[in-house]
Amino acid sequence: MSSTTKEQELTPVPALLKSKHIRVVRDGWSRTRLGGSLIEKMNKSDSLEVEFPINIPNNTIMAGLENQNSSSNERYLTIGISSVWRNESYIIKTINSIINQSTPEQRSTEIYLFLLLADEDHQTRSDRAANLSVLYSAEVASGFLRILQPPDELYPNINFTTLRRTYNDPAARVKWRSKQVLDFSFLFWYTWTQQPSLYYLILEDDVVCANNYLQAIKDHVNKHQVHHWVTLQFADFIGIGRLLHVSDLYRLVQFLLQFYRENPWDMLLAWWSHLLMVPEPPPKHLYDKRSPGIFQHIGVNSTLTLKNTAKRKPVIDKHFKAD
Repeated sequence: MSSTTKEQELTPVPALLKSKHIRVVRDGWSRTRLGGSLIEKMNKSDSLEVEFPINIPNNTIMAGLENQNSSSNERYLTIGISSVWRNESYIIKTINSIINQSTPEQRSTEIYLFLLLADEDHQTRSDRAANLSVLYSAEVASGFLRILQPPDELYPNINFTTLRRTYNDPAARVKWRSKQVLDFSFLFWYTWTQQPSLYYLILEDDVVCANNYLQAIKDHVNKHQVHHWVTLQFADFIGIGRLLHVSDLYRLVQFLLQFYRENPWDMLLAWWSHLLMVPEPPPKHLYDKRSPGIFQHIGVNSTLTLKNTAKRKPVIDKHFKAD
């Protein structure tokens, strides 16, 4: 590995569309730039506490170039990462690995990296964006790296101590995991509205990549072209190294917003994937999970203080191979 000094009610889209919406069809599913009637319908829903469609303010992009929404700018893969500051510089190691294990040509024509800074403190978020913009100035200027922030109104003001808490989790953990679901939901939603690529890869901010990971992804996707698939896995984790169609992110966000208080985001992702695959399971000789894995988890300290103990060890993919 080369070195460098830079150190989350399921409704099919077609059922929601109105004739006056602008529609695009790809991979058998319709997408739309949302019209007023649909926005009003969704905002009046009693089952969604988070406004849907999610608002994307003008200041969402903290650094980077915005898409021109042209098919000529569409790439193969968008890597999405939601990050909250921790003492360790995990995100630097992760970005470095994504860069080092890909080629300049891949980063200029085939891959986008969308990084959501989900820190609650505005100053922390701004400081991180400024530091990363300097450290990765070339990647930002080229359009490869886009640094984003969520809107404050994304997060409802909920007293979690008064709610039914699933899994017997304390209120602090329920709040933490619920925020995680909303963080991922915004990142998925932003990506869907931009339509930057065919596929979307979910990573966390404490991961390293195997050499030439993009080609490994392409090879595994090609094996599954003979059947319909919802997600493919590239690591031995529920929520790390999971590949989706960008065109499916709309429905995923709907699902996440329905149940963000009840379950962690990775469990919701797994259930959503299973629900969509029930009518059409993959051929028995094809496995959705690639082995060996090509993404390894390196983090020890969590953004949830309750999880950090002196004896805590990183949860790793034992089948990961760097080369």
